[in-house]
Amino acid sequence: MSEPSRPFECVVTEAGDLHPRQPDRARGLSAHTGQGLMVRIVDAGEIRRDRANRYWWAACVGTVRDIWQRERGILIPKEAVHGALVTVFGGGLVETPLGPARTQSSTKTVREFNEMVEATREYVWHE
Repeated sequence: MSEPSRPFECVVTEAGDLHPRQPDRARGLSAHTGQGLMVRIVDAGEIRRDRANRYWWAACVGTVRDIWQRERGILIPKEAVHGALVTVFGGGLVETPLGPARTQSSTKTVREFNEMVEATREYVWHE
């Protein structure tokens, strides 16, 4: 099974056809011609925008990484900082059949994501 592709926004016509807002992001669908696909319907307002995601990685994760690297004097991968911030400010650990795991930032609603960003900004302010 292949990796899931990045989501893309569509407009649904009265006939029920899907028209991608960014056709270049949807071109990958042609590789699946004749195959059955699962489409998950989510109101676009429930998912954060790419701009918010870029802000998270550049401003929040990048700033915290810079602070931690200065304090510790070692290089820290952005992914490690992201994981720590999501664990601490994004809901902590949740129980899974395989044991405790952090919540996923990609499944957060706009409100949950904004709360995580604000908590991280508050942390940076006090550092």
